Amino acid sequence: FQKQLNDLLTENEKLNEEVKAKAQQMRQNKKLVDSYKAQVERQREEEHEKKQLETQLLGCRNMIVQYQSQNEKLREDMRQLDMQNQKLRTHYYDNQWTVPRGAVQLERSEELGR
Repeated sequence: FQKQLNDLLTENEKLNEEVKAKAQQMRQNKKLVDSYKAQVERQREEEHEKKQLETQLLGCRNMIVQYQSQNEKLREDMRQLDMQNQKLRTHYYDNQWTVPRGAVQLERSEELGR
């Protein structure tokens, strides 16, 4: 009976050691799982941030295209104004040569006299 009891105690101690080893392994596995969960969460946050940045980048690109279009329109408007300005200058200089100089001086002296 004593031998049977000793054998059971020895088996019990072995089983306790196995349980402790399994508990230690479970704690390590839990740490690995928690670490993996944290890594997955970080990756999700990074993906979300990346998508936000891509959306902002797309918005910026659209604004650039819009500004380029506006700039091109303004350049065209400036070309039109330059052409009008050149026509006005040409017209002014053409008319200046056709008006006798004395008449221009007379006009100016009349203006000064007023």
